[in-house]
Amino acid sequence: MLVFLFFLVLTNSPERLEGLKFTRQLFHKFIDTLEIKCNWKPEQIFLFGFSSGGSCALDIGLTYSKRLGGVVSISGSLLNEQLNLKNNWISTSAQNTPFLITHGTLDEVEEIGVAKSKVNLFISFFFLKKSKHFKLIKN
Repeated sequence: MLVFLFFLVLTNSPERLEGLKFTRQLFHKFIDTLEIKCNWKPEQIFLFGFSSGGSCALDIGLTYSKRLGGVVSISGSLLNEQLNLKNNWISTSAQNTPFLITHGTLDEVEEIGVAKSKVNLFISFFFLKKSKHFKLIKN
């Protein structure tokens, strides 16, 4: 198992989206290297992240050019800046990658209502309703 620690720039910073894009490029190159030099299949690679790491995992899973094994985001969501973009930055392979997004009701960084609205946008904006790997579980 390989673990990376990285941090996004603080909320409300104009560099936040650029930091995410930089992280995305690093991970795309890393996954490509695993495939080419280590013979790992992308569909056997899973991304997991908590908080800002979950945000990065979602972004990488949505933008990587091939289907991944899965993406798990714990208390991480898409950035507000991403929600304002057109969906042309999303890979068509994202429809075939399984995603698990969870969020606690007592999260002090992002309230559960905001997180739920972002998940609903995730579903509609990224048209994952068509994905056989996507299921929305509400409590």
